[in-house]
Amino acid sequence: MTLTRTRVVRAFGVMRIGIGAAMLVAPKAVGRNDEVLMTRSFAVRELVIGVGGLRSAHTAQERTWAGLGVLTDALDCMTAAVAVRHRAPYAGATLALAAAGLALEAYAVSTDR
Repeated sequence: MTLTRTRVVRAFGVMRIGIGAAMLVAPKAVGRNDEVLMTRSFAVRELVIGVGGLRSAHTAQERTWAGLGVLTDALDCMTAAVAVRHRAPYAGATLALAAAGLALEAYAVSTDR
């Protein structure tokens, strides 16, 4: 199976919708109890980028939505790096996942396929 921009954008779209739905429905299970509003804010971000990515498949806007994924994953990487420095629980795993997402979506932005 060839890695294409459409496949990356679709896969991340589905993942973002799943993550966003989980964060919206059960914010205390995903985040800390005192961060419900922030968790729900991230949920909306994930849902919007996920739906936008899925709707953009095979269109001229596909690269734009991949770019929005790059932007959010880059910000997530920076936030996770600060959390690693403060030795927050699971920060290393969060950083690794955000970095992997960043790399894949950066590939999607840069490729012509």
